[in-house]
Amino acid sequence: MVGTSKQVRSSLIQKIIFCITLFVSIFGWIIIQIDQTRGHYYSSVCQTFEVKFDDFSIDYFRDTCNVTLDCPSSWIGRNEPIRYVSFNDVYEAERDQDGTVVLYNHRPVYHQRGLVGMDAFGKDSPPGKFFYCEEEKSWVFSIEGVNKGIDDGGCNWLMKSLSNIESHSLHEVDRDGWIMWTGILNVANDFSITCVECNGDSDKIDVGCTYHGKCVNEKCLCESNWMGVQCETCASCGELSLYNSTSSTLNRYRRFDVLDTKTDIVKPLEVYGRPVYYKIDMFGNIDPDLEAIIYAGRRYVIGNLKGKNQNHLDNEEDLETFLRSFHSTWDFDEDAIIFASELTHAPMPFGLKWKYGYEMTDEGDFFFHLDLICPDENERNECRFMFNDF
Repeated sequence: MVGTSKQVRSSLIQKIIFCITLFVSIFGWIIIQIDQTRGHYYSSVCQTFEVKFDDFSIDYFRDTCNVTLDCPSSWIGRNEPIRYVSFNDVYEAERDQDGTVVLYNHRPVYHQRGLVGMDAFGKDSPPGKFFYCEEEKSWVFSIEGVNKGIDDGGCNWLMKSLSNIESHSLHEVDRDGWIMWTGILNVANDFSITCVECNGDSDKIDVGCTYHGKCVNEKCLCESNWMGVQCETCASCGELSLYNSTSSTLNRYRRFDVLDTKTDIVKPLEVYGRPVYYKIDMFGNIDPDLEAIIYAGRRYVIGNLKGKNQNHLDNEEDLETFLRSFHSTWDFDEDAIIFASELTHAPMPFGLKWKYGYEMTDEGDFFFHLDLICPDENERNECRFMFNDF
C-alpha cells in the first residue's frame, strides 16, 4: 500500500514537471514568434546595403505621365527617362522609434536612404525601395507612383528577383537572375547588393571604415577629408581646375563644405558618396548660374543648377538646402547638363572621358578629355596612393 502511494506521488510529480516544461516551452516559443513578428531578430544581421544597378532606363514620363492625370504636377512635361543608376545608393531597413525593424509580408522593407535619411527627397521625389512581394513570391524593387502601366496587385515592381520564398532579408537574396523592366524585360547583369555595416562601436580608427573613420552604431563616422559609406573616398582637394581645350577656357570649382553637426567639424558635403564642387569666378565668388560638378549615381555631370526647376537657387545657403535632398532623377533637368562623363564608379572625376550633355546616355562618342586637376600639390599628395591621375 505504501509502495503504491509512492508510485502515485512519483507519477503525479512527473506529470507536473512535464506540464511545467511543456508550458515553458510553449510560452518561450510564443515569445520568440512575437519577437520575430516584431522584427527584433532582424537587428542581428546586416540591414544596410549599398546597391548598384545596371545602366537601364524607363521612358516613363514621356510615355505615361504626359498622357495621364495620375502623376504629380511636377512630373508632367518631363521628357528624360528614369535611370536605374540614379537610384544607386545606400538602402536601409525601415525601423520604428525604438529601433525595431518594421516588417511587411514578414520581412523588412529597405528604403533608399539619401543624405539625411529615408524621407530625404520630398513628397514628389520618391526614393527606391526593396520589399518582398507575396504575389510574385519574390523580392522586388519599386518607386512609389511609378509602374509598368498596369496594376500589379500592390507590388508595382520595376525589378524582381528569382523566386526567393525562403529569403527573409535582403542579405539572403540571390544577386543573380534579377529581371528589370525598361518597356521590355531585361536580365540584370551588373547588379550588386553589398552590406556596408561596420562591426560594433569603436573609439579607434576601424578596418571596416578603411582605416579612415570610426564605427558608431554600425555606421562609419569618417575623418574630415574622407567620405562614403566605408570612408573610401578621399576628398582632400578643396579646389579643382578645369581646362576645356575646345573652348580654351579655364574654370575653377570650389568644394562645397558644411558644418558636420555630429563632429562639429567643417567637412565636404557628400552626394552619392562623393564631394560636390561649384564654379567660382576669379574673385572667389560663386558663379551666378550655380554651375556644379556632381556625381549622379553612375557618372559625373557638370550642370547649371539654375535649370528650369532650380531657378529658386541664389546662394550657398540655397545650394546646401538643395543638395541635402538631391536626387538626380528628380532634380537634374537634362537641358541643364553641360557635360556628362562616361560611366564610372571612380571616387573623383579625374582621367575620364566626357561629352557634351543634354542626354545622359551612352549613345554617341565620349570624344574628349576635360583637363580636370587638383592644383594644390599637398592636397594631391594626401590621396596620391588612391588615384593615379590625381
